Amino acid sequence: MDRVIANLLGGDSGQGVVVNGEGNRIVLDFPSLQSAFQMLQPWSGKEKRAELFNRLHEALRMAGLSLVVQVKGRIMAELGADAKGGPVLKLLGVA
Repeated sequence: MDRVIANLLGGDSGQGVVVNGEGNRIVLDFPSLQSAFQMLQPWSGKEKRAELFNRLHEALRMAGLSLVVQVKGRIMAELGADAKGGPVLKLLGVA
């Protein structure tokens, strides 16, 4: 059963991101693609973002956890254990 473990405000827009825990999965569901990309602002450039995703993927995998990034319920990226990639990771050249 899904349960909400946090509600966070994303970026300057004040749009909320919902964080759900589903077993060994952490799901971030953003209200828009723009609000999801605001999360990446500190890591400008394709190479920095690819390195971030690779490190995060490996840390999650070693811990047996998965991170799913969604926009309005649609999966954009999956990292960690049992990850399937996603369109955002393909754009970054990670998946």
